[in-house]
Amino acid sequence: MELRILGPIEAWHGGEEIRLDGTKQRTFLASLMLGEGRIVHDVRLAEHLWGANPPSTMDAQLYTYASRLRSYLGGHARVVRRSPGYLLHADGAWIDLVEFERLRRRADADWNLGRHAEAAASYREALALWRGPALAGGADALISAEGVALEETRLVVLARRLECELELGRAVELLPELRSLVARHPLHEGFRASLINALYQADRQSEALLEYDKVRHILQEELGVYPGPGLSRLFQRILAGEHPSMVA
Repeated sequence: MELRILGPIEAWHGGEEIRLDGTKQRTFLASLMLGEGRIVHDVRLAEHLWGANPPSTMDAQLYTYASRLRSYLGGHARVVRRSPGYLLHADGAWIDLVEFERLRRRADADWNLGRHAEAAASYREALALWRGPALAGGADALISAEGVALEETRLVVLARRLECELELGRAVELLPELRSLVARHPLHEGFRASLINALYQADRQSEALLEYDKVRHILQEELGVYPGPGLSRLFQRILAGEHPSMVA
């Protein structure tokens, strides 16, 4: 059994996709997966399914979704009623979110020990599990409540992977990806810092300084704030002419 939410919400068994009948059924499954084996309260399930306006028949509909999901999963994963909610027993199932977190923890451990090549490989493997925006095919209320946090986690892992790659001396090959990320996330200081760092490591100091000036202007104009400590330290190190390998 494979259960996936890092992209379209899907359930697979024996190499074949299990057809889930509609948005509400996928939302119910995804909510239980996000519970990671813990009880998901009826109220939380209702928020994911209907937002702030659950129907008067909420309890009956939750019961129906749970019953249908049990029949779809066929005993390969179990939906259990445990007042005041439901939980998913999926021992032995491969769950993309669980695997993503496992790889992230392994990569973080390697990063902390200075094993940048190993960390970068695990970060790349974790990111490869994403097949598109998380929770696709679920209810809008579910995506609003949980999708932003999942995307934030993905961006943290992506930023850390880029830092590892820079530590490995891959500045020049990273520049196109970094420029694209900065264009999509102009206020993300981590991506901007990596771009500035990559430009400096590629012996393009003037471009690096211009990039810093650009982000400083954007932050002041749009948010009324100054660049954070990381960007500021990076700027000072470049001005001081420190060796590129020392700029991080």
